[in-house]
This record gives sequence, C-alpha cells and structure tokens, in this order.
Amino acid sequence: MKATLRFGYQTFVLEAEDALKIITILDESSERYEEKFHRDSEGEDAYYTHHVWKNDDKATSLELMSENTYRIGKLAGKPTND
Repeated sequence: MKATLRFGYQTFVLEAEDALKIITILDESSERYEEKFHRDSEGEDAYYTHHVWKNDDKATSLELMSENTYRIGKLAGKPTND
C-alpha cells in the first residue's frame, strides 16, 4: 500500500512502511532549526540568529493512498501549468 507524506508544502508518495519509518525517526530524534533575520531599529545593522529546539511541532502528515488512486495519478504524470 502507498502513503503520502507531506513535508512543508510538498507531498511525496512512497510505500506505507517506508513512510512510517520516516515519521517515526522524525518524531523520536529530530530537532527543529530556524534561521532568523534581524535588523536594528535604525535599519543599518543586519544579522542572523540561529535557533535549534526540540521538535514539538509535527509538520509532517501521513495519509494512506489506495492503489487505484496511485495508478491514476501515475498515469496522469506531472501536472502542467495551464
């Protein structure tokens, strides 16, 4: 069976067992990272700060996909920008 796995704004299709492994790894051992841009009040000096923290936000989602839906999507291929 296939599953869809969403990371941010992109969705990937893979075997359900593999998707579950990825979700488990992310839930158990990943940390979040963010780089933030700052500028002083006068707008002259700019700098970045780097932040790492426990992954308490689940930004991924896992949904099962039927074989029929997978085959139809595979047949349709990559969408065009009409």
